[in-house]
Amino acid sequence: MRAPISSALLAAALLAAAALAPAPTPASAKGDSALVRAVEDQLRLSPVVGRLPIDAAAKDGKVVLTGRVDTLYEAWEAVDRAGGARGALDVESRLAIGDGARRDASVESDVRRKLSDFPDVAAAGVAVAVQGGVATLTGTLRDARVRFQAADAAARVQGVREVVDRFDTGERDDGELLAAVEGTIGRRSLSRVSGDVRVRVEGGVVTLEGTASRFSEKRRARELVLGINGVKGVVDLLAVSPASPDLEIPLR
Repeated sequence: MRAPISSALLAAALLAAAALAPAPTPASAKGDSALVRAVEDQLRLSPVVGRLPIDAAAKDGKVVLTGRVDTLYEAWEAVDRAGGARGALDVESRLAIGDGARRDASVESDVRRKLSDFPDVAAAGVAVAVQGGVATLTGTLRDARVRFQAADAAARVQGVREVVDRFDTGERDDGELLAAVEGTIGRRSLSRVSGDVRVRVEGGVVTLEGTASRFSEKRRARELVLGINGVKGVVDLLAVSPASPDLEIPLR
């Protein structure tokens, strides 16, 4: 028969075991770990960046991407993919782009050739100038949405580190623009942005305030507005405030 264990010895043993046990993981840390896994899954599924050496970290819903990519377009794709992960409130890209060894003249020549691959862009007569790896695009567009094709084309060229959009998409008065923006992203629109978005227009510049339900919705709002003729710029002041699952509108 075993000898009884004294209460003092038992208490000491329990205290020692508690001291050696790992500390519980805070709920925020668990959420960040889950977010990192979700971002990694999104990146892995991308045919553009799925095999690139991109690392993700997260804290309190903010995602930071590090590593190296060959083109600006790949960096944009990585941010878009990370922003599509559930729980992502913000995404910061610290990705290194290319090796910076190309001359501007060579990069500019390649951008011109790449722009000519897109019929709508070629028809618009888009001009480009490259300085210090920054590609500045200019021209008058009949359809503001062509600006995205032009920017994507330039971003696919190695040596381009940034794309500056200086397109002219025509003139419209602020009242007309406000109606167009609300008709595009407002609650009654088929392409509405999930969240509580408020719009102001002054001098052709659209300011977005309020909340978007996801980081990807915040980016979508800006893109939809820039696709409207007459918009000269967008000031994005939207905060990301996740909607409850039963109210959130699926992105796909």
